Amino acid sequence: MESLMSAVRLMKPYCYMASIDLKDAYYSVPLASEHRKFVRFEWNGKLFQYTCLAFGLACCPRQFTKLMKPIFSQLRRKGIECVSYIDDSYLQGDDENHCWQNVKETASLLQNLGFIVNYEKSVFLPSQRINFLGFSLNSVNMTVRLTETKAQYLRERVEELHTKERAKIREVSQVLGLMVASFPGVDLGPLFYRSLENCKIDALRSAKGNFEAFMTIDHDAKSDLLWWIENISVSKKEVYRNDPTLVLRTDASKEGWGAELGDKVTGGRWTEKESDCHINHLEIKAVLFALMALCSSFYNIHIQLQCDNTTAVSYINSMGGSRSRSCNKVAKEIWLWCLDREIWISATHLPGVENVIADRLSRNFNDETEWTIKNVVFNRIDHIWGPFQCDIFASRLNNKVSRFVSWRPDPFAIHIDAFSISWVDMYFYAFPPFSMISRCLQKIEKEGAKGVIIVPDWSTQSWYSRLFSMLIDVPRILPQDRDLLTLPGLKKEHPLRKKMTLMACLLSGINSERQEFRVKYLKSLSIRGEEARRFNTQFTSEDGRISVQGTRLVQPVPL
Repeated sequence: MESLMSAVRLMKPYCYMASIDLKDAYYSVPLASEHRKFVRFEWNGKLFQYTCLAFGLACCPRQFTKLMKPIFSQLRRKGIECVSYIDDSYLQGDDENHCWQNVKETASLLQNLGFIVNYEKSVFLPSQRINFLGFSLNSVNMTVRLTETKAQYLRERVEELHTKERAKIREVSQVLGLMVASFPGVDLGPLFYRSLENCKIDALRSAKGNFEAFMTIDHDAKSDLLWWIENISVSKKEVYRNDPTLVLRTDASKEGWGAELGDKVTGGRWTEKESDCHINHLEIKAVLFALMALCSSFYNIHIQLQCDNTTAVSYINSMGGSRSRSCNKVAKEIWLWCLDREIWISATHLPGVENVIADRLSRNFNDETEWTIKNVVFNRIDHIWGPFQCDIFASRLNNKVSRFVSWRPDPFAIHIDAFSISWVDMYFYAFPPFSMISRCLQKIEKEGAKGVIIVPDWSTQSWYSRLFSMLIDVPRILPQDRDLLTLPGLKKEHPLRKKMTLMACLLSGINSERQEFRVKYLKSLSIRGEEARRFNTQFTSEDGRISVQGTRLVQPVPL
């Protein structure tokens, strides 16, 4: 059967529209005398039978629609753009005169066939805005919205339900039916009704199918109702969407996720808890992480998502689903994240054989960048020198501070590449790759930054003396436990565990802080009543920079 959406898909920018309503349409279709006995009813002790199609019979709408098919087929052969929905007809023309000619020819044909045109409900005068089947169609801005009457009625029903803590399941079902029926004119309607729907499903199951039973309206359902109250009067649906600006490809496996956006790629492992989830859930979560990692800087654009999982495509395009609540939850997170940035998304299915890069990223990982010290040890460091404002070499799997910087696009990182941002006014924690320690020290000194850095006690390295010259507290030696260094989700021992001792060092790029520490530390080494030990450092320049010479001045202590 044709519907409102048939008319919406027929709309063109700035087209003119009209409608014709038939009066007592069913009554114009007689029933064969031998079939009238099937539509009998008793009233006031008397037996009656219909002589024509009866209102209320489930089969009548389809039968009447089939009856109208040849009529509108004839009109379309003449080039008339039209849609028929039971007794309502939608007519369209490229200009006002064209639409008017379509109206006259359609009305004439219907009347010649014995139908009665309802002049009060019909809209004969062509217009670029018309009410059809309870919706307002606007060809100027190409939008569809609820009519004021329908929107007001829906709002009243929702407000009434929102005031109640408990309601009959039947009443909730009626409101849900009104919500679903409004979707053609409420763009985000599907996003804000499933909590109420799930609440109703649970209650109906508990009541063993009894719609007269009462149910409790939970907090999430109340939130959905509140959204409708606040937004129903301003909601609309756009007929056209701009073509996608970006194409984002994603994939997931039971090990991890991957994403590709042009020449940018990212991915990573799942946590142990995440990897236990169903693959459909992981595929949708991969989309969320990909958007957060690669698209967080974009606003007011259309992004096309390409995924080789049909369930993920369906849940994203439908703004959720009722079959899997975990998938629905992630799909809603995706849409809410996008709406905060005025991003519109659409998903399409991409055959797996074409999704090569994202698939590879979801299975192959650079685990060597994910080593982290165990939480118990970090907590001791945090107790001594914390709290820290940022973890500048981390990922969502191993970050020790909620705000962190990643080496590659990460869904929860505040920045990408620690060396591309300023460390000034950011009290940081850092466990950098060993090959980058020298760059870290250089940046700390250049910017006058301050923070704790985890480094190996390797006096053979060129950066070692510089490290000690930047101390503002005694270094702490980390315990050499077997599980000191871990890879998230993997039971793997660091290859250098037995040969390496790690230190936590509080450093500063500000000379005055370093000098103050050395004076304080030197005094702590003095024996009361004796001469203070010689200060084994000297100023190497007029600006007061210090270097360590001879015997190491500061002796690390166990954490």
